Formats: sequence, C-alpha cells, structure tokens
Amino acid sequence: MSCKIDGESWAPRFTINLETDPVFAATGTTGYYGELYLEVIGTRYYKVNDALRKKYLRLYIHPIPRNVRLPYTIQIDSVNRAITYYNSETRDLWFGGDNPNDRGQITITTYDTAQQVFRGNFSCILVNGNGKVVRVTEGRFNSKP
Repeated sequence: MSCKIDGESWAPRFTINLETDPVFAATGTTGYYGELYLEVIGTRYYKVNDALRKKYLRLYIHPIPRNVRLPYTIQIDSVNRAITYYNSETRDLWFGGDNPNDRGQITITTYDTAQQVFRGNFSCILVNGNGKVVRVTEGRFNSKP
C-alpha cells in the first residue's frame, strides 16, 4: 500500500525498531454465502520529540460480488465507509462516508482467484467531525492473504 496524504508520500513502515509487520492485509470469504472481502491496513510509526506517533490507513470492502467484473469500483459514501485514516500526532480521525462532503473511490483492477490477491488503486477527500480535510491521492494496494 502506498499513497500521498495531503501531497506527502506515504507508505506503511516503521522508523523505529518494532517487531510487527507494518502492513496487515486480508482477503477471503465470510458469512453464510461466502462473500469475498478485502481489508488492507497500513501503519507508519515515527518519533516526534521522543514520543511515538503513528499514521494509520485502512481500506475495507465487503462484500465483493463473487463473479465481480473488473475493474470494480466502490464509491466512498455513507453506505460504503471503506476508508479510515488516523493521525495520532494531531489526534484526528476520519471515517470515509461520515461527512456528506466525503468523496472518493477504491478500484479493484485485478484479482488472482488462486492466491486471493487483489490489486488496485484508491483516492479520496475526507472531512472529519472537526471540519479538517485530508486528501489521499495516488493510492495503490496489493493485498496478500
């Protein structure tokens, strides 16, 4: 996963010594009918004045139709709250679709059925409860179960 957040290049990684993988990705089936889902979470840790901070980005699409025709695009809105972004330094949190001014999309461009790996892109403009705007552009993801 990578993107630009407010024009700054962003990719999940750690800048201090932590033993956890910076990217969590899951794909698979869930529910009675075995619907497909996609979840990709990226976290970037860094230090500010010796304090640990993080920026966290989550993409989530559920359900994905079994016989999905690609490319498959989901719009960010009050029904499809598919993106979450958190900045611990400013303690700001954005849930895609919470604000009527939120807009954006996630597009699945390829899906490897044998490996259950999704690839695609995303972008959005989100407004949080305090009226702060975050722009996520040039987003790319490659999920691995």
